[in-house]
Amino acid sequence: MATPDKGEYVFDPPSRSYNNIVSDYTSQNYTGTTILTPDIDISPKSLIFSRPKSETNVQDTEGESVSSADTSASRKREVRASSQPAHYETGLIIPDEVKAHWKTHMPSRKYRSRKNLPASKDWSIYDSPVKNQKNCGSCWAFAAVALVENLGNQANLFVEQNLSEQVIVSCLYQDQSFGRGCEGGWYWDAFNYIRIEGIPPETCYPYNASDEDCEGKCSEPDFVEKITQFSPPCSLWGERHSVDDLRGALQDGPLCVSMYVPDDFFSYTSGIYDYTGGDYGFGHAVLLVGYDDEQQCFRAKNSWGEGWGERGYFRIAYNDVTDNVKFGCYAGTASGIYLEGKSEEIIIKNTGTDDLVINNISCDKTWLEISPQTLPTILPDGQETISVSVADWNDVPFPDDMATITISSNDSDEPSVFVEVKAIIPPTIARPMLMISPPFQEGISVTEDKININISGTSGNIELDVSNGNDGSMSWTATTDDPWLNIVSGNSGDDNGTITIYYESNLGDARTGTISISSPEAENGLQAVELTQAAVVGADIDDSGSIDLRDAILVLKTLAGMNEDDIYVDADVNGDRRIGIEEAVYVLQSVSELTEEDDPAM
Repeated sequence: MATPDKGEYVFDPPSRSYNNIVSDYTSQNYTGTTILTPDIDISPKSLIFSRPKSETNVQDTEGESVSSADTSASRKREVRASSQPAHYETGLIIPDEVKAHWKTHMPSRKYRSRKNLPASKDWSIYDSPVKNQKNCGSCWAFAAVALVENLGNQANLFVEQNLSEQVIVSCLYQDQSFGRGCEGGWYWDAFNYIRIEGIPPETCYPYNASDEDCEGKCSEPDFVEKITQFSPPCSLWGERHSVDDLRGALQDGPLCVSMYVPDDFFSYTSGIYDYTGGDYGFGHAVLLVGYDDEQQCFRAKNSWGEGWGERGYFRIAYNDVTDNVKFGCYAGTASGIYLEGKSEEIIIKNTGTDDLVINNISCDKTWLEISPQTLPTILPDGQETISVSVADWNDVPFPDDMATITISSNDSDEPSVFVEVKAIIPPTIARPMLMISPPFQEGISVTEDKININISGTSGNIELDVSNGNDGSMSWTATTDDPWLNIVSGNSGDDNGTITIYYESNLGDARTGTISISSPEAENGLQAVELTQAAVVGADIDDSGSIDLRDAILVLKTLAGMNEDDIYVDADVNGDRRIGIEEAVYVLQSVSELTEEDDPAM
């Protein structure tokens, strides 16, 4: 048996047997192998830079910088006096147009149709500490900021996730004559503000639970965090949602959600809250962070301080999704978190047992600067930091470009690690943004240049919501060159509106039509919605390969109580005792409006 003196080595083989040794053996040697290995760990693995406004703003006629203005100038709010205890304020206001939308729309089946979900989910491990909105109706701002802080922790951003709710409260509705954030608000507005302006750290404008002037924030924050995507203005659903909608959406991350607040909810201390009756009022916004199928409940982060509930959190029964509480209604989410600043840091850690040697750090784009480009050996449990910045924004193509940093080391399991870096150049002048929201139904997909919607072969209507997701005002028009599509209403409008499209039954082959929505003054000023329609299923009853008069007669003869005379009476639209091809089409269009149970042709 041979034992190495150094504990970090082993011999192969650990022992040998020898018999009748009379001379040297060539196979008697032992091979020493180290059992120590380096292990590289890098965070974050993706970065986004946005060109600073100081380099992109233009001057107005009076020489003052043009800002992005109030992101919610067109958003109607109704100021409501709160009747709740001063230390347990609410403050959520759902805009009238959002409520109106969900009176005529049903939620998408996207989330509720997800299968094989885990029995529980908990995103609270990424939460920042629970905060207290105090005597201010700012729950909507706290819920939105809590979501952004959670995303920041998920992304391993190197700054502390303690962001300034007061900036949202004081600056978002600053041009509104009817009050600012303590009088209530809508978390979609907060998402939109964070996308455009960004949100600084708490130290930039500490929370004081009052409607202070926006000028109270610092002029040069250490950093601002921004998001690139968030749910549409109408939210993910209204009040006709389900437990499965919430469980399915929680697979992607936490959600800002709304709820009616029963009187006894204010005195909740622990356990699973389950509404049993009593007075209640709208509305409150919280951060939904998880669910538990075994306990049949959701878990949410509130903004009433750690002294309320379960250290600021609460659990609520699945029952309260569909009863008077409507927990989880008007849900919203966001993604694409990033830091806006002149430089960002990448931390390289050695989580292994041997020394980590960084062999090379390189980048495939010249506009990105990395410092330093060489690092010393990193000991086990040690780390080094490199700084990344945009060296020259003039070298970045408009509107954005992507770079890849490659970090090579002696980690045999992961010899090369890649960090994706995106640089974005905002428009030089704040512009409105044309946003098209399709109806929430199956058969919808979105690509870079269009929205694709699959529709049935029978005739019907479809609605597209148009909204302005940015500053300023815009006018838009909707057109189509396809004769089987008819824009019934909403051919044009200003800022927000609805386009209603009627499509005819398709008695031929599958076809595709396009609705073009244009706004010359807006970002994304030309958008297309492509409608793909299959033929009426089963209309070719005699399998002749085409839909003709015989098919129309066969359809009608199979309907209960109709003989050939009835067929001619009902189908002879012109009253000439014969059915022409146009009348056959009319018959089939009428039949196609029946359900599958009623219509044997479908």
